[in-house]
Amino acid sequence: MSYDIPSIPEDAGKNFSGSVLIIGAGAAGLMAANTLKYMKVENYVVLEASNQFGGRIKEAAGFVEDIPLDIGAEWIHESTHDIVKDMLVFKPKEEEELTSQDFFKYQPDFFFMKNKARLLSWFYKEMKWKKSSWFDWLDKYVHEHVKEKIVYNSPVVSIDYSENEVRVTTNSGKVYVADKVICTVSLAVLQAGVVTFHPDLPEKKLKAISEVEMPPGLKILIEMKEKFYTGFIFNNSLCKQLMHFEDLCVYYDVLEGKSCELDKHVIGCIATGS
Repeated sequence: MSYDIPSIPEDAGKNFSGSVLIIGAGAAGLMAANTLKYMKVENYVVLEASNQFGGRIKEAAGFVEDIPLDIGAEWIHESTHDIVKDMLVFKPKEEEELTSQDFFKYQPDFFFMKNKARLLSWFYKEMKWKKSSWFDWLDKYVHEHVKEKIVYNSPVVSIDYSENEVRVTTNSGKVYVADKVICTVSLAVLQAGVVTFHPDLPEKKLKAISEVEMPPGLKILIEMKEKFYTGFIFNNSLCKQLMHFEDLCVYYDVLEGKSCELDKHVIGCIATGS
């Protein structure tokens, strides 16, 4: 299956003489920057609050030999790897082209309070990286094209769009002025009011932001001396999990399907909600 993403007209922005600010160097911000570059928009800057690109896409490199492990986004929610290629704005070099050999089909056994959900185990089909990670993909195929445009350690505290030009102020007091701003900060940042807008965002947008629930969560990886676990293990019964989907506690074999030649055992835990 091919998604033909994105269908962006090349050179569409070559006649745009203004400037653009992108707030956030996570996946959305980097993709926005790639799109502007593809459209031949040259005057743009990406402001990143931290000292690292990627946002919630992170990895633990060197934890298990040369296999990077995702500690942020991990799964590819498709039955083929095509979406990973189709999302790219710039086509990779021939020697860097992704192939099916870079992935494996992920279809673990599911357990709810030690009870195996056979139907779910049969129905669930996804993809994962063999010896790579989402962070590696983002770095190699997205960040690489726009890395010189990123200004790190620049948390934005206010956006003033009351005039023709937009004034963006960071926590150090530095002011950036641009014709357009693309804001890609997370929903949690918007809900917490970390960034103030002048004038306030339209009521419709504020209502939409406030109504979306984003429960707190964490993900940890722990190396074990021996393996005592298998598949995907939920800490709730299937019925309770369906009733309280936002409250999640699951354990799983991080190295299942990975190309790891050493006798290593890593268990992952994902917990969200209360």
